[in-house]
Amino acid sequence: LVALRLEILDEFRYRPDEFRYRPAAFRDLPHYGKLLGIAKLVRLNRLASGQSTLGHQDRPRIENAIWTLQPMNDSSGQDLYELKTAIRKQAHENRKNQVDKDGVSVKIVDRFIDLPEYKSAQTVMFYVDVRDEVRTRQALPSALQSGKRIVVPYCLDGELELFWLESMEELELGMYRILEPREELRSVERKRLQPEDLDLVMVPGVAFDREGGRTGHGKGYYDKLLQHARKDAPLIALSFECQLFEKIPAESHDIYMDKVVTEAAVYTGRGRSES
Repeated sequence: LVALRLEILDEFRYRPDEFRYRPAAFRDLPHYGKLLGIAKLVRLNRLASGQSTLGHQDRPRIENAIWTLQPMNDSSGQDLYELKTAIRKQAHENRKNQVDKDGVSVKIVDRFIDLPEYKSAQTVMFYVDVRDEVRTRQALPSALQSGKRIVVPYCLDGELELFWLESMEELELGMYRILEPREELRSVERKRLQPEDLDLVMVPGVAFDREGGRTGHGKGYYDKLLQHARKDAPLIALSFECQLFEKIPAESHDIYMDKVVTEAAVYTGRGRSES
């Protein structure tokens, strides 16, 4: 499956216009019809924005579409593993190349804070961004002054624990330079919360689709945590548009988001009722 997608990418990556206007040269490729549809869609989007040719900025849209051409229902376990690994790799590359991460992140987090789910929630989990994730730490000081109970996760022995954050001074750089609760505060009983205490959960991830499908790093940390969140506590993911794929292959333990928030839109997901 992955080899097939690489073959398609090889043929299509840098010449979608040629594919569009010289289709006979490509008719023997797998998924020819879908590829032609992608070429038309991408080109129409470019024309709509006043540009007649495709550029480097179109590459994530094309590649994300190609990676998810094959229906997932008939894939073997090995195929799913390989496809998810390939999607993660592509999403990491897209996210790394995201321009103006700080400015775009502010727009995404502002959308999150404007959601009615945030306004009505009393106890909200924020993730603290690492590496190329949508930045969240810039929003924490004002969130701490909002009157809400702000909770952040940290990893302990392969599990995510929850910490009631009351001040930015309670965070320090830990392993891998990840900002996390100071070690001496983690055992304070009133600071320790359970997933059932959360009214709203902000969720990071490596790649998403517009129906709320999600994949993380493959460690399952968030899958374990989200399984214990209350059903009435919305799961809302933050993502750059470049992390969105047409379809994320789902396994039995995967959980759909209620919403996915990007710089461009708020997408309504399937939620846990269809996970």
